Amino acid sequence: MSGRTIALYSESGGGKTTQIGEYAKWVYKTTGKRTCLFSSDLGGFDSIDHLVGSVVDPISYDPSVDDPWSWINGAVEARGVDVNAYGLFAFDSGTSMAEQLLSSCAKLSAGGEDIGGRPAPKFIINKKGPVDKQIKIGSNVDSHYLTVQGVMRDNIWRSTWLAKFGDVLWTFGLYRGESQQDTPIYGPQVAGKALTPLMPKWFKYTFPLLKEVTSGSAPVHKLLLQSQPDSMGMATYYANSRYPLGADVPCPLYIEPASLSNAIELLQQAHDQAGVNARAELGI
Repeated sequence: MSGRTIALYSESGGGKTTQIGEYAKWVYKTTGKRTCLFSSDLGGFDSIDHLVGSVVDPISYDPSVDDPWSWINGAVEARGVDVNAYGLFAFDSGTSMAEQLLSSCAKLSAGGEDIGGRPAPKFIINKKGPVDKQIKIGSNVDSHYLTVQGVMRDNIWRSTWLAKFGDVLWTFGLYRGESQQDTPIYGPQVAGKALTPLMPKWFKYTFPLLKEVTSGSAPVHKLLLQSQPDSMGMATYYANSRYPLGADVPCPLYIEPASLSNAIELLQQAHDQAGVNARAELGI
């Protein structure tokens, strides 16, 4: 595959969508290609709205008309998209996609359908009133989370075929969970905690974004290149930059201000240096 697969995650307001815009400009400058943005975040993409029509082409999920299962399936297949026109395919965000699927599971359960073989608690508002005035309320159970986690895992994997044409970027919210060694860790969030320790290995690069706010000062945004503990030392932000050991300069802890394009350029330079050093060592 010629493109990179990248995961960005942060708390709400951490700058994920802003980084899509920053990276979209870099992709256009370096390849001449635009960015296809699959946006399922109901908060929208106002922070990069000024790039729409120039370098970013959005395809937005509309909960009033779109079925989330079908929309996500069409997004990862890039249905109706001229993939050769794009150098970046951004999915913003995997967390909101999972939330839409969980909401759909609750609605299906309210209608009497058991997702994954487990009935979920449900009830009817105004049960004794006219049928057209009744409101069916559903909820989620563990089988819904397992179903949505499996669907999201498969769709993330399926989206990697787009790396034949450009970079594939997914954004996620922040989940405070545990690693596979049962130690506290921060990682990408998708329908609960089960996928948090697993998802980073599905991407070539995984970067957390941190927003530090100090009274009287502008917020500081950082993109972490290495896993490191939070300011309280309670948990670790997981990062994977796959930095080569043979590079001339050690991998920095972070990039400030946060810049995905600067991170990718730094990593490419490090890999090029490591290649030169390896060939010199081997006499090739």
